Formats: sequence, C-alpha cells, structure tokens
Amino acid sequence: MQRLLEDNPLYDLSLCQHNPLIPKKFIAKESGGLLMSSLISPGFTTESALVEKHQLVLAKKLPTLNELVEAFLVYFESQIFKKSIAPKKRQVLQLNLLQAGAGIWAFQGSFPNLHYFLVQENRLNPASVHYEEEIRHFFRSTKDSKFLQYREYFPTFEKSFGHILKATYMEEMLWTKLRVDIAIEPNCILQEKLQLVIGAIYFVHYEPFLPEQADQYDLVITSMATFPQDFPDVPYLLWNIVTPDEELPYLFYTLRDLYYLRNERLHFM
Repeated sequence: MQRLLEDNPLYDLSLCQHNPLIPKKFIAKESGGLLMSSLISPGFTTESALVEKHQLVLAKKLPTLNELVEAFLVYFESQIFKKSIAPKKRQVLQLNLLQAGAGIWAFQGSFPNLHYFLVQENRLNPASVHYEEEIRHFFRSTKDSKFLQYREYFPTFEKSFGHILKATYMEEMLWTKLRVDIAIEPNCILQEKLQLVIGAIYFVHYEPFLPEQADQYDLVITSMATFPQDFPDVPYLLWNIVTPDEELPYLFYTLRDLYYLRNERLHFM
C-alpha cells in the first residue's frame, strides 16, 4: 500500500489542513486515506483530466497490474467483441479495472468490493454463465510468469473485473438484444415516431429490413397486411401507421415481453 503513496504527485499531505474537525496530527493520515480511496475505487464514469493523471500514476506504481488489465481488455476486444472499444470509453474502463485491481492487491485480496454490495446477483442463465466463463477462461489461460504475483487474487479479480466490464459487454454483444426491424413505407413522417421509441430501448437493436435476412429478426414491425403471407415464419407486429402516440406504450410492453420470453439467453440482466 505504501508503494501507492510514496513519491505520488497526487498525494497532498495538506489536503485536509483547513478542516477544523481534524486534529493537526491526523491531517497527513486523513489526506493519505482520501488519496488511497481515490486510487483503489473504480469510481470514474466519464472522461476527465483526472483519468489520465490517475492512470499514469497507477501504471508507474503497478506496471505489471497495468499489463494484466491491458491483456484482459485486448482479450475481449480480439476474441469476443471482434473490434476495439472506443478510445475514450476504453480509457475510463481501463482505469476502473486498474483501480479495482489496485485495491485488491493493496488489501491482499480482502478488499471489500463495492460491486458485491451494489450488484444483485441474478439467477444463473445461459447468457450470464457464458459471460462468466469467458472471464474465467482469460484468467485460467493467462500463463505469463510475470503475473504470478497476482495469481492468488485471480478469483477476486474475476468477480470485480466481470462486474466492471458487464455494461460494455452487453452493449457490444448484439446477441443480448432483440433484433427488430420496421417494414413500413420508407417515409420519415411515418417511421420517425417508431424509430425514436425503439432507439431509446436499451435491449433492442434496430436495423434496416432485408428480406433475405428476415428469418434472423426477432420481430418485424410492419404496416403490410400481406407480410405474414410473404414471410410466414417471421414474428411480426402489425402496426397502424396512423396510430396515436397512446399506442406506443403497448409497443414497449410487447417488446419487453418478447425480450423475456423469446429466448432464455436474453435474461442476461
């Protein structure tokens, strides 16, 4: 733990000097406690000047842990997502992983992981089992000898890293979402209302309708009465193009029910 505080440009011993409730002899300790908290808690949600500062400090103090975090992200980008995470988002994600790992290391694996208290564990289902197995596979297949110093903490890393990456994983993996299309006359006045609603639903992925891929959609919203004859095996919702806005909640509930019933693996949340 002392390694994180020594020669740390973020460590200001006088940070609490103006607080009348803190005795002078405890100012340095209180300042150190605040700094430690800021270095080992995965608390960043958006980019800021502090992100780069904290990342530089932790990468310098714990270079091997930083390499482990980088290897973890590269594994998911190359093997699972099949693409790179957006740079700014990746930087915040990398720092949160690094800070969580630093806390686990500093307290020798006993660091109280905030995610255990905030994230309610849901029942097991195919999607979460698959995700957790990917996490475990990374740590089990990591044979680099330089990571041996952290190997005893891998079980805690698995849980903590898994919670931190989960939102990004769900966003990147389209199979956790419903594939929905709108097969209505191509007119913005007719479609924009539906597109706005569908685009705001996090568990729905909207894409242009392609007849040759019709069997891959979870639902097609159509205004064509002949659709079930043209595509008898494709789930559809017949939509009146002049329907009032009051009908839009019905659409949401229809999609919500389909989300839970269409395929068990969609019970990822």
